[in-house]
Amino acid sequence: MESFESELSCAHSLPWVAVSADGRVIGFIICRRVEDGGEVLKLAVSPSMRRRGIGGKLLRHAMGELKKLGVVRVSLEVRESNAAAIGLYERFGFKRLAARKEYYRNPVENAAVMFADL
Repeated sequence: MESFESELSCAHSLPWVAVSADGRVIGFIICRRVEDGGEVLKLAVSPSMRRRGIGGKLLRHAMGELKKLGVVRVSLEVRESNAAAIGLYERFGFKRLAARKEYYRNPVENAAVMFADL
């Protein structure tokens, strides 16, 4: 929770939320822009709402907004075992360029580093 709050309070953070018809937050994305680069920091969809295109809509919106702000390249890290997320990112033009060894904790796992040009 602490890292989530610090990401939201950063001057360069760009958060967006997806809200259901009854007003519940069902997903969110937090990005950051630094000069002409962007980074997806967090993307999450409520477990009961997954596989409905919400993550894709959030990502599409964020990438469009980043492009309007002059971002030309977006990066992110994702657990190597998260095939669903990797598939989503690949559909949006992200390519794996590197790995970060033991990047994640609980459980320890490598991160795939991905980039997309806007």
